[in-house]
Amino acid sequence: MSTPLGLMQEQIVRIVLPRDRHLDEHSATRLAARLQVPRSGSPLAVLMDVTDVASVSDFKSGPARYFTSEPEAVEWLKENSHVR
Repeated sequence: MSTPLGLMQEQIVRIVLPRDRHLDEHSATRLAARLQVPRSGSPLAVLMDVTDVASVSDFKSGPARYFTSEPEAVEWLKENSHVR
Protein backbone atom coordinates (compact mmCIF):
# COMPACT_ATOMS: atom_id res chain seq x y z
CA MET A 1 0.00 0.00 0.00
CA SER A 2 1.29 3.48 -0.86
CA THR A 3 1.80 6.14 1.74
CA PRO A 4 -0.75 8.99 1.50
CA LEU A 5 1.89 11.73 1.20
CA GLY A 6 5.45 11.21 0.10
CA LEU A 7 8.35 12.64 -1.85
CA MET A 8 8.81 10.67 -5.08
CA GLN A 9 11.75 12.62 -6.38
CA GLU A 10 13.43 15.79 -5.19
CA GLN A 11 10.64 18.08 -6.43
CA ILE A 12 7.70 15.75 -7.07
CA VAL A 13 5.31 14.93 -4.24
CA ARG A 14 2.93 11.97 -4.56
CA ILE A 15 -0.40 12.15 -2.77
CA VAL A 16 -2.75 9.16 -2.58
CA LEU A 17 -6.24 10.41 -1.84
CA PRO A 18 -8.53 8.45 0.50
CA ARG A 19 -11.06 6.07 -1.03
CA ASP A 20 -14.59 7.39 -1.65
CA ARG A 21 -13.71 10.98 -0.73
CA HIS A 22 -14.70 14.10 -2.66
CA LEU A 23 -11.91 16.43 -3.79
CA ASP A 24 -12.79 20.09 -4.15
CA GLU A 25 -10.90 23.39 -3.92
CA HIS A 26 -11.13 23.46 -0.11
CA SER A 27 -9.73 19.91 0.17
CA ALA A 28 -6.94 20.75 -2.27
CA THR A 29 -6.02 23.84 -0.25
CA ARG A 30 -5.79 21.75 2.95
CA LEU A 31 -3.58 19.20 1.17
CA ALA A 32 -1.31 21.94 -0.16
CA ALA A 33 -0.88 23.30 3.38
CA ARG A 34 0.58 19.90 4.42
CA LEU A 35 3.27 20.03 1.76
CA GLN A 36 6.72 21.17 2.79
CA VAL A 37 8.78 23.32 0.44
CA PRO A 38 12.19 21.80 -0.27
CA ARG A 39 15.18 23.56 1.23
CA SER A 40 16.23 24.83 -2.19
CA GLY A 41 13.05 26.90 -2.39
CA SER A 42 12.31 25.37 -5.79
CA PRO A 43 8.70 24.77 -6.84
CA LEU A 44 7.04 21.44 -6.14
CA ALA A 45 5.01 19.37 -8.56
CA VAL A 46 2.23 17.19 -7.20
CA LEU A 47 1.25 13.78 -8.53
CA MET A 48 -2.19 13.11 -7.09
CA ASP A 49 -3.47 9.53 -7.18
CA VAL A 50 -7.27 9.82 -7.50
CA THR A 51 -7.87 6.16 -8.37
CA ASP A 52 -10.56 5.43 -5.74
CA VAL A 53 -11.81 8.99 -5.15
CA ALA A 54 -15.59 9.44 -5.34
CA SER A 55 -15.41 12.75 -7.24
CA VAL A 56 -13.10 15.56 -8.24
CA SER A 57 -14.48 19.05 -8.81
CA ASP A 58 -12.68 21.76 -10.73
CA PHE A 59 -10.29 23.88 -8.66
CA LYS A 60 -7.70 26.45 -9.68
CA SER A 61 -4.40 24.71 -9.02
CA GLY A 62 -2.36 25.40 -12.12
CA PRO A 63 -1.72 23.04 -15.02
CA ALA A 64 -3.33 19.65 -14.49
CA ARG A 65 -3.95 16.51 -16.50
CA TYR A 66 -5.27 12.99 -15.86
CA PHE A 67 -3.18 9.89 -16.61
CA THR A 68 -3.62 6.15 -16.38
CA SER A 69 0.16 5.59 -16.24
CA GLU A 70 2.27 6.94 -13.38
CA PRO A 71 5.51 7.06 -15.44
CA GLU A 72 3.72 9.12 -18.12
CA ALA A 73 2.37 11.43 -15.42
CA VAL A 74 5.83 11.95 -13.93
CA GLU A 75 7.27 12.70 -17.36
CA TRP A 76 4.51 15.25 -18.01
CA LEU A 77 5.19 16.89 -14.63
CA LYS A 78 8.87 17.19 -15.47
CA GLU A 79 8.07 18.77 -18.83
CA ASN A 80 5.35 21.13 -17.62
CA SER A 81 6.19 22.16 -14.07
CA HIS A 82 9.89 23.04 -14.20
CA VAL A 83 10.97 20.23 -11.89
CA ARG A 84 13.70 17.63 -12.41
